Amino acid sequence: MTEATAAVTPLDRVMELYEKDDLVRRLGITIVSVEAGRVELALEPNEDTLNSHALVHGGMVFILADTAFAYAFASHGRPAVTTQGEIAYLAPALSGVRLTAVAAEVHRKGAVGIYDVLVTDTRGEAIASFRGQGRIPRAPAA
Repeated sequence: MTEATAAVTPLDRVMELYEKDDLVRRLGITIVSVEAGRVELALEPNEDTLNSHALVHGGMVFILADTAFAYAFASHGRPAVTTQGEIAYLAPALSGVRLTAVAAEVHRKGAVGIYDVLVTDTRGEAIASFRGQGRIPRAPAA
């Protein structure tokens, strides 16, 4: 097998998305690990990510979780779009405490997938629980 025909790995698929995702990179979200159907991302909050209570903004936690979901879905091949995302905020995300989001596949069949994401902090405290549903978009008609 030549390098040109080498199998594309889940990490390759996720890195392709990550390299095109300027917002995620600007926010400081990084890839920790990738397996088929499972992705772990991290965020080091800074003053730009805080809300008026000096806590990490809930929108930042949502972006971290939604991105982990999207990358876990795409690790199988084609990128998907979120059709539904629901988050439960379980504890405040404190300034200066690294956040980690682990997305794991719950169900995938055809073009549809459901993934659960747990966001924790460096102390292991659960910050948020997210469930995302997505679909691989149909190719546009020619």
